[in-house]
Amino acid sequence: MTLRGLFLPGFACTSEIWRPVCDRLAPDCACDRVDWPVEATPDFHRVSDFADWLQRAHVLAAYDFIVGHSMGGLVALHAADALQPACRLILMESFVRPPAPFFRSLVLDANASPAVRALPGMLAHEAAHYSPRLRQALRDVDMTELVRQLRQPVSAIYGDRGSGQKDAVVAALGWPPDLLARVPVRIIPGACHFPMVEKPQAIADAVRSILG
Repeated sequence: MTLRGLFLPGFACTSEIWRPVCDRLAPDCACDRVDWPVEATPDFHRVSDFADWLQRAHVLAAYDFIVGHSMGGLVALHAADALQPACRLILMESFVRPPAPFFRSLVLDANASPAVRALPGMLAHEAAHYSPRLRQALRDVDMTELVRQLRQPVSAIYGDRGSGQKDAVVAALGWPPDLLARVPVRIIPGACHFPMVEKPQAIADAVRSILG
């Protein structure tokens, strides 16, 4: 059976970040990639504003899984009430609590591939469409209670920042023990904040494994 998934980009990102992974998931998964409505995003000051738009623009109950990168994962959390209880949520480099300095690096090797080299230009271009108030809201985020209240199964994926140490990455998340028990965390070696671009095959394999 083909599973249907929705892939959400993060702050100042386009759906192109997901193309390498979606290409590798076919034909097992039918992947829909979202682009945020840049004509409206200057007036989106909260993550919940993106979630409201997402629920209007997509029939979320039709999806078997949702993968959200960074802010996109937080949007998925806010939209969870519109999802089927069995819909799997995969948080990709999403910070449900304020991120530690450990996570500041965007990529491990800026010259790794043309797709990686294109990231700074995309971020610089797209950032003009986003609210300064939203930037501050993302810095102060704490969605621990939202995760605790989820009906859906949720997993998380993070790059190891070259540390090679899962424990160091997990500790830097600053999650309380009950959150760590609730959300299985997978670590992708040799990647930072854009593992879907840096290590697309590893991410496709991880998504398949999570989906079972």
